[in-house]
Amino acid sequence: MGVRRHEISESPRELMRVAPRIRDLGVGLALSGVNRGLRAAQLLDALPLDYIKLATSLNQSPGALVAIAHARNIAVIATQIEEESQLRQLREAGVDYAQGHSLAHPSRSLNYRFAAAG
Repeated sequence: MGVRRHEISESPRELMRVAPRIRDLGVGLALSGVNRGLRAAQLLDALPLDYIKLATSLNQSPGALVAIAHARNIAVIATQIEEESQLRQLREAGVDYAQGHSLAHPSRSLNYRFAAAG
């Protein structure tokens, strides 16, 4: 289940209350739009997250935030990856997953073969 960072600022206590129950149901929790700063680290500490999706502004240098997330066993996703060079840089920085047109174009099909993509 994805939650945007700005949605948390509206009702953080409510999300903190229901997040453990969501995970108990076997649903992973992802926080989108994560950027640098104390607030990001506080959210990573406060919520039982499985994934974070980086703010696109961090696609050039996500290093420290990746390390913070990995120290908390949270996987990192970079979005809007448009060029192969971006993908290489993000892999070197330790980003776990990537989304964007350089990987696959949007499709209504639900039968994408992830294993074939490597």
